[in-house]
Amino acid sequence: MTNEITESPIKVVQFSRKNFIAQVVIGGLMIAAGIALNVFVAALGGLSFILMSVANNSIDHLRFYQDRMEIKLLALRSRDTIFNKDISDVQVESNVVILTVKESEKQKKIPLGYFSEEDKKEIVAYCEGIKNDALRG
Repeated sequence: MTNEITESPIKVVQFSRKNFIAQVVIGGLMIAAGIALNVFVAALGGLSFILMSVANNSIDHLRFYQDRMEIKLLALRSRDTIFNKDISDVQVESNVVILTVKESEKQKKIPLGYFSEEDKKEIVAYCEGIKNDALRG
């Protein structure tokens, strides 16, 4: 038995369902066009598009914890963990949240267009809270 403590996230955010439905429809159209035009590659591309949409829709894209956030925007990418104390700047632009990490000065972008309106507000509020904590600390 281990003494490991598992921490539950404060908030888990996934992409909006309407984006998923649009991706499946586009994939279906690609399959239909491939079959109608007898182009195997187009049909295979449509099937791949649908499979990636399903895989991408089944993951937690953002997880917010007290001291960190985890970002995984694509199913095939690894999950990035960013600790709040390591964030030097937060910029909220029209449809993107840009997090600047202190050590490397690298920027991590969170595109808000994939999320529902309610989730967008919560993401921005969490990131603004990090910015306010950094200013106080």
